[in-house]
Amino acid sequence: MTLHLLEIEGNPRPSLIWYLENTIIDETFEEEDNGVTSNALTFPRLGRQHLNARLSCQASNTNLSPPPSKVIILNINLRPLSVQIVKKQEQLSANRSYEVECIVTGSRPAPQITWWIGSRPLRDNVINSSQSNLTRSVVQLVPEAQDHERLLICHAENPHLRAKSLEDTWKLDVQYPPVCISSKNSQVFVVLEKETIELICEVNSSPPPKHFMWSFNNSKEYMDIDPKYYKSRGSTSTLLYTPSTEEDFGVVSCLAVNTAGLQDEPCSFILAAPTLPTNLRNCSVLNRSVTALQVECQEGFDGGLTQVFHMEVLELPSMNVLSNVTSNISLLAVTGLPESARAHYFLILYASNAKGRSAISTLYTVVSRNRLTESPTPPSPSPMLGFFIALWGLLIAPICAVLAAVYRWNTTHNNRPTK
Repeated sequence: MTLHLLEIEGNPRPSLIWYLENTIIDETFEEEDNGVTSNALTFPRLGRQHLNARLSCQASNTNLSPPPSKVIILNINLRPLSVQIVKKQEQLSANRSYEVECIVTGSRPAPQITWWIGSRPLRDNVINSSQSNLTRSVVQLVPEAQDHERLLICHAENPHLRAKSLEDTWKLDVQYPPVCISSKNSQVFVVLEKETIELICEVNSSPPPKHFMWSFNNSKEYMDIDPKYYKSRGSTSTLLYTPSTEEDFGVVSCLAVNTAGLQDEPCSFILAAPTLPTNLRNCSVLNRSVTALQVECQEGFDGGLTQVFHMEVLELPSMNVLSNVTSNISLLAVTGLPESARAHYFLILYASNAKGRSAISTLYTVVSRNRLTESPTPPSPSPMLGFFIALWGLLIAPICAVLAAVYRWNTTHNNRPTK
């Protein structure tokens, strides 16, 4: 800091002397040719000890009268000397309210105090008060489970000296009951009867779980699962489950317990029996020529099992099966169709898995040398197509009736009591 004092008038010329309180600190004044006397005071380092000190400059050219003087009171901006979070508790319980206090000393003017959990500011429920050299800040802290092992920060800075900030931290130990890891919850498993599946229950908690409990529930019953069927270690429990009948499919759940309490929402695993695949949708002919066809469909639900896709190509009006193709993807192609100037084809498409086949989807397409057309099974088929479909039904119906009669006859005779 540099201060300049100029004295213009005076005969004889005055002397200019700087005082700190009552101590002379600079008497090296200069006399210039224009009659001006000056004294430039340079403080090499202002310190905390100079706060409110009296700095004065006296001009004197005689002992006959008191020398005039100019007094300055030093008002200095000071950085915080200390920041401390008081009464740091060893453990906190999630979702409970705690009053946390931070004391800052040495800042002038009063510091700006902010609270943080990690990178998240705490702006609500904060009260700051200052008295003399001390500023107190109190925050109402309600820690959450995700705040475990995060830093609570009390940050103090002089608004005029932001580069000189200080802070104190507290690593939070938040106790909370077990919580299911979201990615592990409500999973659906398609399982065959007699198939053993490994179910893994994984939770977050503080402290770690003391023990786990597994249960089974369907529309008819609820039952606890014997601990001999599962193993637990740390934050994980593993169950080996084998459905033996249809009644063994349903929801398997696990709950964990620690010293903070019982898990609120269980980890759930939905066990479903495999089903037939759903039918193919939005089928359309992509590429075709006189002797080849390529059809693409949108596949449906696979029923929980690996599915494959089928296409049968029937010639109209004879209904002869010209080709039957199978594919692992819902893009089906057939080649080697007989050349014809104009051919009518009826396409039957479906998916299948180990449980059986889906409902069919159909397409009707016409292939000619000059024109290629296709459509879904038409709502108003041609008279020729209707005739042959009806004829096909008339031929099949008697055969089905005969087979049904034979089946009933065999059933009746096989169920007769023996003597």
